[in-house]
Amino acid sequence: MTVALAGLLLALGAEPTPARPPVRIDAEEVRYSYKERTVTFTGRPAVKLTREDATLSCSKVLADTDAAGKIARATCTGDVKLVRGPRTVTCDSAVYVEASAQGTCRGAVGRPVLLVDGPSTVAGQELVYDLDQDLVTLRGQVVGDIVPPPNLTPRRKEGKR
Repeated sequence: MTVALAGLLLALGAEPTPARPPVRIDAEEVRYSYKERTVTFTGRPAVKLTREDATLSCSKVLADTDAAGKIARATCTGDVKLVRGPRTVTCDSAVYVEASAQGTCRGAVGRPVLLVDGPSTVAGQELVYDLDQDLVTLRGQVVGDIVPPPNLTPRRKEGKR
């Protein structure tokens, strides 16, 4: 089943601003609980949420809605993968909060969060992705290899040669 929803993406969107891009959801099944104000998306093999250049996939998404029926918080579990441009994040679970436009990915014991950005690979226990700012923060015993782009020129301080 394919369902198109605006204002949702664990990659997702942020608090309502003018012209928020729509989110496309591809899932095998969608279950709405009006009483509990939750929406559950399940996929075989995966649920896919896509907004512009960001795609989030996982086995299951459980979302809480606000009084207006809009998704306020979503939790993604099972083989979580977020791809945005050249960056790929893999983790065990991710939580997206609409009000802050931030997704938080966590690894399980012995399985860290992995960020691959081109030739660079970095791992840690928690990754916070601010989608509006395109800012990634990785925490918890961060290790990896950062490879600078080939055409990167060094910055010079003003007045220095």
